[in-house]
Amino acid sequence: MKNVLIFLAGAGVGAGATWYFVKKHYEKKADDEINDVVTRFKAYRDQLEETHIGVPDENPNPNYEGNSRRNNVVSIERPVQSDSDEELSNGIIDDPKGEHDGVAPYVISEEEFGEEDYDQKTLYWYYRDNILATDEDIEVEDKFTTVGDALEEFKKDKYIERVLVRNEQDETDYEILISEKHFYEVTGGDTE
Repeated sequence: MKNVLIFLAGAGVGAGATWYFVKKHYEKKADDEINDVVTRFKAYRDQLEETHIGVPDENPNPNYEGNSRRNNVVSIERPVQSDSDEELSNGIIDDPKGEHDGVAPYVISEEEFGEEDYDQKTLYWYYRDNILATDEDIEVEDKFTTVGDALEEFKKDKYIERVLVRNEQDETDYEILISEKHFYEVTGGDTE
């Protein structure tokens, strides 16, 4: 009987010690994972701030009324602009080099928009989801073929509200508006 009690006491102490060390091991592993996620999130947040998109406010558009698509567009206070400031021009970026090869889609100015006998379409860039969509809520599968690298213009200047693009291959001038909303919020889907 004495041997059985010694065996049970040893088994109990061994089980308790094992439980303690396993618990400590997994607590440390969980803490490391949490710290890794926090570090990655902070890096992602810093990256957003560096690209001038910024981190969205809790209520980015308090004046939103109804389901009008135009009300979903970012409304940004512009800094005071001097006459010599050519970068900001009603939220539109002109082709800085003034030259394009006519093959790939390229950014155009307000004056160029609609001057050709091309179709005119409006697209919405849901920057939070990195989704470009038509005004019928259809996602544009190949953004680069449709609008080239025009979405980079939004990242270059946080005051841009829209970018105008000409695609000579499909003979269309596109107006791209930036949206604070998530794509699934507008479509009513559950994609997140």
